[in-house]
Amino acid sequence: MAASPLQNTPYDASDVQVPAFLIGGTGVFDAGTKTASGISPLGMALIANMQAINNDTVIIGRIRNSDHGDTQPKSLAYVTAWFSYTLLGDGFAAGAFAEDDAEIFRNDSWQDVYNKHSDDLPEDPDPYDPDAANDNILTRIINATKALFSKIKDFFSGLFRG
Repeated sequence: MAASPLQNTPYDASDVQVPAFLIGGTGVFDAGTKTASGISPLGMALIANMQAINNDTVIIGRIRNSDHGDTQPKSLAYVTAWFSYTLLGDGFAAGAFAEDDAEIFRNDSWQDVYNKHSDDLPEDPDPYDPDAANDNILTRIINATKALFSKIKDFFSGLFRG
């Protein structure tokens, strides 16, 4: 599975075989816009990865009015509860995630919260449109930066061969 176009870091989420809690924000760096893909857009990153992970205990969610740098401090309580639930078997912490009416599903600070068995996943949730992105200056800058880093990587790889 490929990452969002912004990341350009291929990976295979099906290699993950443990419980997973995937978090994103709703701001442009995480969610993207029509002309620029975000780091963790809902459909191509969060939902796709949730479905690919080889474990039934997977939750995804996005924090309202937050972007990439805000998600860690704003999710700390849930991340702590997640580890208590999945690593320690804490039944009280499980209440935040494990039931159909779990606390995270009702928390107004979160949106697009789904588990592996959700039957109400949106069909095309991402605003990103690759055709519109072709004319976007940000996309051109990102592509030029990727090309530059690729050349730098090739240069240094050549220095350390043989």
